[in-house]
Amino acid sequence: MVSQRRASTRGHIYASGGHRRVRLGERFALKVSKDHTLSKLAGVSYRIPSWAHGFIRYGNTDINRAEWDVYRRYFSNPPDELSNSFVRVRRHVRVKRGSVLVSETVKDFDGNYSRTLTDYGKVNNPLFWKRFDEVANWIVRNRIPLTDWNSNNFVVKRVSATELIPVLIDYKSAALGFSLSQMVHRATHKLPFFGKFRIMRKYAALKQNFS
Repeated sequence: MVSQRRASTRGHIYASGGHRRVRLGERFALKVSKDHTLSKLAGVSYRIPSWAHGFIRYGNTDINRAEWDVYRRYFSNPPDELSNSFVRVRRHVRVKRGSVLVSETVKDFDGNYSRTLTDYGKVNNPLFWKRFDEVANWIVRNRIPLTDWNSNNFVVKRVSATELIPVLIDYKSAALGFSLSQMVHRATHKLPFFGKFRIMRKYAALKQNFS
């Protein structure tokens, strides 16, 4: 989700993805929708209104609302033993120009912001990947159509000096829209074989690149 980051003089981190800007504070992360988003077609980048992209890709003109809805539907009550691998989303707020999604900031045991898997790099920690396997299997068992297993959508949380766990911080790809690929997901994600195959194939690629 996040493509760029920079630290401010106040200690906050500002990040920018394709669809939203993110401000990481001491307690909360604020995802603010952009007016326009960049998309690609046949290798050519073009700008379209975020509301149009949101409707096509996520089935909602408000991307933050789409993520809020899928969080409450699928991720707000995970099993206790996995609960700290899913960031808590607190609320969705409409503002004059778009909306804001408020979630908890993920921090390491020493108070530092947890880094995305992309920023962290390869994780040589068997228990980390054991937990990641459990998260992926839970998503498959519950037939949750999480379609984007991008390494920017997970952070590596250092629970202690030796213990690491993955934390999912972006849920919006479980909102199925009306693009061709999303229509295919919509039609097949509840079928045990197809749903499991899609998710585990993407997870396997992520694991291969970072383990």
